[in-house]
Order: sequence, then C-alpha cells, then structure tokens
Amino acid sequence: MEKFYIVDHNLIYDAETHTLTSTTNNERIALAIPASLCFKLLIKKQGKIVTQAELLHEAWGERGMNVTQNTLHQNISLLRKALSRLNVDASIIQTLPKRGFMIADSIGIMDEDCFDDINTEPIIQIEESPRISIKPDIPIVELKPPVECTQAPAKMSATSILMKYKYFIIIFLALLITIGVTYGKNQIENPFSSYLKLVHLKGCDVYRNNDLQDNNYYLAMVKKYQLDCSLGKVAYITNNYPSSRVSFIICRRPITSNEKSFCTSTYYLK
Repeated sequence: MEKFYIVDHNLIYDAETHTLTSTTNNERIALAIPASLCFKLLIKKQGKIVTQAELLHEAWGERGMNVTQNTLHQNISLLRKALSRLNVDASIIQTLPKRGFMIADSIGIMDEDCFDDINTEPIIQIEESPRISIKPDIPIVELKPPVECTQAPAKMSATSILMKYKYFIIIFLALLITIGVTYGKNQIENPFSSYLKLVHLKGCDVYRNNDLQDNNYYLAMVKKYQLDCSLGKVAYITNNYPSSRVSFIICRRPITSNEKSFCTSTYYLK
C-alpha cells in the first residue's frame, strides 16, 4: 500500500489514489496519473535534482509509453496548478534549466501509513488545515437525490437514445477536441506561460522565470539595470542560476500564441 504524504502542512498527497486533499477545507483534486507519478518521485528524492529522463521513465517508460519532453512539462504545469488551487506555493517544484526539477529540503514533507475519518469535498479534475485522515479503501461515490415514485415512462432502446442525441454528442466531441488542440498549442508556443508575477512597476506588469532565485534577487536586477517599462507594457526577466547573466524582454502586450506582442530585448552579461 502506498503512503500518504503531508506537504508543507497544507495538503495530503495520496500516492495510491493520485489525489491531493487540502487540510484547511477538505477540497480534493484528482491528479492525472503521470503528474502524480512525477510528484511522487520528486518527493522521494527531495533535496536532489531529478532529471527529465528519470521523470519520463517513472511516469511513462515504466508503462511502455514514449512521450516528448513537452508532455512532461505540461504535466508539471498541471501539478503546479493543482498545488496553487489548494493554497500551496507552486514554486516548491523548482525548475533547473537543462538539469531537471527538484523539491528543496526546506519544504516540510512527512509520510504516514494511513489516516482515518475524513469527510472530503467532491473531487476536482485538473487538466489545463484541521488535521484530517483518509480511509483509502472506501470508494468515492456521487450521491444522487432520491427518485420520486411516479409512473414509469416507456423504455427507450440504446439505438433510439443515440439517434435522439447524436447531434449533441457530435458537437460536444468536436468542442472537446478543439479545446484540447488549443490548450496544447498554447502550452507549446508560449514559452513564458510558466513565468511568475514579480511586481507592478509604473503601470507595467513584470514577470520573472521560475528558477532557484527568489523575488528579492530579481527586484535587485530591476533596480540595478533601471528597467524602463512604461504604462500598459509587460516585461519578462530571465536568469538561470548560477549564472549572473540576465535578459529583459519588454513587450507592448503579453506574449501569447495568437497575436503579435512587439517586443524588444536587452541582455546583460554581468
């Protein structure tokens, strides 16, 4: 049986059911299996760098699947979104460019064999507290309101039901495919989607890459190089530890995959 992990005193991670549960309001999120397997490996190797190759093998290779690094980054993004929704700082999963990912030793993580007597909210799927406990063997069910006793309507065959709702089914499937393609395209074409909001400076939103350095480091860079970003524009700051080199990209509008941003860049070697 898999263990339960208490992360940062704010949530419980169940590695067997692939769920995260808030310790403040019992809200529960179901992770995609690959995202859950990546999280489990990062927890087990806390304080150590986990390479992309290790995560790809753990989450997909062990199951005979071969995927690209883009798929790995999308699942890490889904994991961070789930953590943020449950009020856990998503930056506990650190990105080390060209090296991999890690969870720092400073993050409090405890493992337990089991928990008892929990009342959980309905599970929330992520695809884009008072002490509690979990009974892992009790299935999660959806309760339905009682049906009033009325005269039973005539039964319809499965073929009749499909024919009646076929156009609705076709439209629904087309919508799902469109959303999936658009989401995947945006994730691939927008390399700044993982950047974190740093500061609102003179009407300009400033973002920084998600790296080992903290906000104070990037604020010092803004002051040192006198970032000139005017009202309505957006700035992106990039620095990869341990290098002291830093770049500023200033755009008229946020960088997206469907419109021009008109950007200029400045690169400082020291």
